[in-house]
Amino acid sequence: MGGPGFGKSSVVRELERRGYCCYYDPCTPEFFRGCMAELGTRDTHNYELNRRVLLKRIDHFLSSTGMCFFDRGIPDSLAYMENAPEEFWELARKHRYMNRVFVAPPWERIHETNAGRHESFEEAVELHNTLLRVYTKLNYELVELPLSGVARRAEFILARV
Repeated sequence: MGGPGFGKSSVVRELERRGYCCYYDPCTPEFFRGCMAELGTRDTHNYELNRRVLLKRIDHFLSSTGMCFFDRGIPDSLAYMENAPEEFWELARKHRYMNRVFVAPPWERIHETNAGRHESFEEAVELHNTLLRVYTKLNYELVELPLSGVARRAEFILARV
């Protein structure tokens, strides 16, 4: 887990290259645009939009078997919504990943924006801190990845699972 642009997907791609089961966020920019158009809102804190995101990530989680790595998780849905309702917290508690979660910390040198990621580095750090609070509240053990290359980060994870 971690804020946008801190290297999560790159590490997951490396783990996948090494033959591990990996999942990428099913909530693509196209998914968001489609939901927003259907709901007639651009409010990213909209209840129905966030409910759809949460349910899509739960379906993703339920489709996995064995040891898998995810670049975005169910708890992320709570962090991206201001004042997530208790029902969202209950779903996150019910659908838990393994207890140890690897954290891609803020790293300005690798942070970049793109068509699906508009957050500045400062905004990404703010989201990162919210994610930390959510995962901590859900009692996950957070293990920070080193500020190193993708291969070394993947080795760090594999040595600890």
